[in-house]
Amino acid sequence: MKVIGLINIVYIGLSILTLNACQSSISSDNKVNLDSTSTYDIDFEKRDSYVLPAQLEEISGHSFLSGNDDVVYCIQDEKGIVYSYNLKTEKLVDSITFGPDGDYEGITNDGTHFYILKSNGDIYSFPIPYQGEQIVEAKVFNNLVDKGEYESLGIDTVNHRLAILCKSCKGDRKQNQSTGYFMDYDTKGTVTLGSSFVINSEKVREIYPNFPKVFNPSAITKRNSSGEWYILSSIDKLVLVTDADFNPKGVIPFSRKMYEQPEGIAFDSKENLYISSEKGKESAGMLYKVK
Repeated sequence: MKVIGLINIVYIGLSILTLNACQSSISSDNKVNLDSTSTYDIDFEKRDSYVLPAQLEEISGHSFLSGNDDVVYCIQDEKGIVYSYNLKTEKLVDSITFGPDGDYEGITNDGTHFYILKSNGDIYSFPIPYQGEQIVEAKVFNNLVDKGEYESLGIDTVNHRLAILCKSCKGDRKQNQSTGYFMDYDTKGTVTLGSSFVINSEKVREIYPNFPKVFNPSAITKRNSSGEWYILSSIDKLVLVTDADFNPKGVIPFSRKMYEQPEGIAFDSKENLYISSEKGKESAGMLYKVK
């Protein structure tokens, strides 16, 4: 996770609800490819910034509970703790200890349970507790996926399944693809392996030639109104947008200066997009609300 200082997007005019063009130029050699069936209304240049406390210098993921956009639930990649951060007061509210120290990379929820992804592919599950600092007992689901490095965890609440993407898995590099898995979950937070899928880099390069042959996904979230997946890559300095079946629809690149080390991405209930960034070489971890 020790990657890259980022982002000074020259991301133009993506506040249009229905786009008719197939491409919008940023420069002669760096273009945003726009699928005409999508709704790109996100402008990375317009954002609100939150300076996070010391506990979240290594923030690696965040998630919102439905109906409460004022509080964001965050994890960092060193401790088995979920921190709740109030966006109005800009202060930590609670912390929930769910596991030992470790490299935790993604967090999401289905409204009743939190799901946490560890870098080795293990998934932790526990019921969302009441307010107050607590220690919870989490279920751990391991050996569900092939060995590799995993950072991306999203949720599809319509189909009751999680989606995880491998950042570095054996065989993917040779085939220019990123392997992903759907994980089914039930009302008790039990997680079982479903089907697998791939994101083929060559297929993305057909619509965005600058897309890397080796993709390095850092975080993933689903936009419920459109069914699209938004996949952030800190190393590659871009967001890949796909349809519900992970067919590529567009690529949104960004420069290195705007975000230091973005590792988390999630929509709130109003579909404001939030990106979280580790401290890296800066003075603090950051959370950004993209307009």
